[in-house]
Amino acid sequence: MFVASAFDSSDHKAAAYAPQMTLDMYLAFPEDASKLIEVVDGWIVRCESAEPSHQAIELNVVVYRCIDDDRGRWGHKPIAADCLIAVEIVSADSITTDIRDKRAEYAAAGIPHYWIVRMTDNDGPAISVARLLLTSDGEYTREGLAIRGRDFHAIDTISPFPLKLTWEALDEGL
Repeated sequence: MFVASAFDSSDHKAAAYAPQMTLDMYLAFPEDASKLIEVVDGWIVRCESAEPSHQAIELNVVVYRCIDDDRGRWGHKPIAADCLIAVEIVSADSITTDIRDKRAEYAAAGIPHYWIVRMTDNDGPAISVARLLLTSDGEYTREGLAIRGRDFHAIDTISPFPLKLTWEALDEGL
């Protein structure tokens, strides 16, 4: 039986002004609040899109391995080593973060597949999908590039699992 304790916001206000966010601080955040931030090298980064329509979707999509064993405090939550694919949906306002910063973070974490979906302006439709594969030297190399108007499928791959997705189906998900 799980019993939730009352939420004490003073701890979280202190965390916002702390020099760095610890794992314990992050784990104590309410789920709604933790969806609005990322922790990068111990620093809190607010994750909010300029467009409300873009904010409604998850900007990061992660596909991870099934976790059978309880990991203590982490329970069955995935860690970077469990991730198979990280997908960034890039808009005009997030290009640097999503393409340069996240690419380096995901490579350092050892995430084997990194897909970048570029959108027109900030709210779509999707115009390209780049599929990157982590090499043995820790760098991403392009495994595939689909461009709207040139390619019928936005995603057509067998690695890490078979997947075909049309542009229309991708846009419905955005």
